[in-house]
Amino acid sequence: MTSSSSYEEDDEVVMKIPHEFMDHPLGFVVDAGGSVAKVLYRSKKDYKDGKLLKPSDFGRVRLRYFKMADVGQITGYLRENCDSMFVGTGSGYEDITWCMTGVTTQHFKAKLDAEFQIKTKLCSEMLGLQEAIKMSDDLKIGFYDLDMEAFDLSIKMVRDLAGALSKGIIHEPLVEDDSKKKNDADVNGDAKNVSDCEKKACDGGKTPCNDESKCNNDEENLDEGKKSAANENDDDKTTANSKTSDKASSVSPPGFTFKGPVIELLTEKNNKEWAEKYLKPTSDKMVTPSVLMLYGSAAGVLLVNDDYTMKGIDFTAAAGKTLCGLVEEMLGEKDFDKFIEMATRGNLDNVTILLSDVRNHEHLEVDWYGFFPDDYPVFELGKLTSSNAKGKGTYSREDLAAGILNFQASNISKLMYHNCLIQKLDHAYFCGSLMRYEIVRKMITKNFLNDTFWRSLDGGSLIKPAFIRQPGFLLTLGLWTANVQLAKKARENKKN
Repeated sequence: MTSSSSYEEDDEVVMKIPHEFMDHPLGFVVDAGGSVAKVLYRSKKDYKDGKLLKPSDFGRVRLRYFKMADVGQITGYLRENCDSMFVGTGSGYEDITWCMTGVTTQHFKAKLDAEFQIKTKLCSEMLGLQEAIKMSDDLKIGFYDLDMEAFDLSIKMVRDLAGALSKGIIHEPLVEDDSKKKNDADVNGDAKNVSDCEKKACDGGKTPCNDESKCNNDEENLDEGKKSAANENDDDKTTANSKTSDKASSVSPPGFTFKGPVIELLTEKNNKEWAEKYLKPTSDKMVTPSVLMLYGSAAGVLLVNDDYTMKGIDFTAAAGKTLCGLVEEMLGEKDFDKFIEMATRGNLDNVTILLSDVRNHEHLEVDWYGFFPDDYPVFELGKLTSSNAKGKGTYSREDLAAGILNFQASNISKLMYHNCLIQKLDHAYFCGSLMRYEIVRKMITKNFLNDTFWRSLDGGSLIKPAFIRQPGFLLTLGLWTANVQLAKKARENKKN
């Protein structure tokens, strides 16, 4: 499901959560990673001494982002804007060690502890995420809607691919054995007899045929196998070195003997109904066991068990920090939001080598390459090099931004897809601050569906991608709920 529980206000994201989760006397948590710092807090705009200023059915927390250059301002900002209750000596909360996270938090942790007279510890990101996922039902986090534009692009690609594979040319041996040649000769001889007969009478030839057993105009008496072969040859001639129409590529390809959702998709006319049936989450609850990626400055892939415990199964340091470095070095852009805006305006085709960029349109022979349309993508960022048949491409900074982002999205989807295959699980979940951008979700969805659709043509299972809503909140929400539990235990201990 995708019910939203947040909105933007004054450069912050405000999230509505149940009142029972607001019993956090300190009133804030910090997650300062390697590229961006996030502060989740109870604001003086909404609360005073832990009580709402205006009656509401929900509690409210606010998420504010700080750039790395501004992390020194976090303590002062919280002192001025956070509705933080006294938790020092004599409060009953003085023995609590509050949970924070993020390696950059080390740079201002001592100042934070001194300012609020508290003790803090830096927990692992995985523990914060685990707590948030465990409480996701109560927090009503949910998922983003499937990006239908990305879905339609993946449908076109799989139909183009299926149309090419149905020609069978990729499966043909380069050298045939003699016995096969003899069998083919026998079959061709029989086919020639039927063909001659059809030419004389069935196809309206001038010379009538006396063999009525072969020359019956009723199509039910024609050899379906020979009809299919003839139709395929005709299709080869008309599609070689030309665009394959969506109508032609949507026909269920011969030779795919197994059944499955993607095979059904090849002939499905209503793409939205198919997506509702096979890809849409059935509830706000995460399916377990499943595979989850937490994308930050680095990226970790986690196995989520039925009890929501997590185990790290893969890791890459080539993630958010790498992306920021490429953007600054190649585009000279230090503001990540501006980079995202550039990528949104860019045209990916201007930096991607398409088949039309490498194809010789004067080459008229039927071959494997002719079974794909001109707009079939071949090499990502391929137009950045002059080592092409048509030389270096012409592109704008916005196009390059789109290419860089799509390159990262492709790596993200590949890492997740292969881990799903290894774990033999069919649900892939993505979270992390990067996922809050629509264009990022679109690119990852397209790349991921391309992979799972492609493999499904060979009998593989359909793996479903989903993006957890409120991606910037997850770690901080997990830490927030952990601190709420610590405060509850402190009160219980005081009573005893």
